[in-house]
Amino acid sequence: MKFIVKTILLLFVVTFASAQQSKLEFNKKVYECENKWVVYPLEGKDSVYAMGYVYIDRDAGFSFHSEKKFKIAKEGKVIPLPKGNISKIVSRIQDFDAVCAVIPEGKFKELGITGKPAFMKSIVVADEAEDLVLRASTYNHIGASFMAIPLLEKAQKINPNAKSLLYELVYAFNANGDFKKVINLLHVEISEEKKDPLLYKELIFALAKEGQLENATVAFSNMKKITDVKHLDDASYYIMEGYFVKKDYVKFEEWAKETMSHIQTADSVLLKYMDDMRNELKK
Repeated sequence: MKFIVKTILLLFVVTFASAQQSKLEFNKKVYECENKWVVYPLEGKDSVYAMGYVYIDRDAGFSFHSEKKFKIAKEGKVIPLPKGNISKIVSRIQDFDAVCAVIPEGKFKELGITGKPAFMKSIVVADEAEDLVLRASTYNHIGASFMAIPLLEKAQKINPNAKSLLYELVYAFNANGDFKKVINLLHVEISEEKKDPLLYKELIFALAKEGQLENATVAFSNMKKITDVKHLDDASYYIMEGYFVKKDYVKFEEWAKETMSHIQTADSVLLKYMDDMRNELKK
């Protein structure tokens, strides 16, 4: 079952009754709520809310453990729905722009929940580098790389040689616009022993974005020496795009030809982008 919630602009705050009133503020994107109890308003059901726990399934990605549904009475009291209306369902989150509210710790007892649900004991691996990288990869995959960087830097301190750590880190830096960090890191790390085309691709991306197209060309030449290399279409495209930015039509066409020689499918989106750039340069 897929859990899909449309993004709703909620301009109100739901208030719970308590000695010192706590508020549910619908101001968080779901990916900001890993390992937290959250509330979603149920679309089309006035004052009915779905409560559940957001976590990263290490195999399936962001997940929502639906726990119960409840209403908020006029005076602010929480009214759980009858058991027949309550179901525990684990569903995969699809809409990462969905807005939700984090449940304040002060309401845990009233709602019958704890800060660390029992089912999470078999999922969480406390601060192991490989697990931090896996979680960070999930953030990279959904386009929230700024959330991945702290996890990856923490993993670096535990085990700098953890599997996939370097790639996920430079990917996150590039996605966050930290191109100089990628260049500094990969100029040291890329060597004859690390013949990884993905690392070269990220380096070339960063160099092109920084306008270092000659250095990007050198990196591309080294990348081509790798046996059974992949991603040459993307890497050459980045250099081509760099010359587009510089409005260098001759170099643009040179790298457009290079890019086309590595594209494997006639419906590659790179071809459309290439044509759009070429038409722009001709104006």
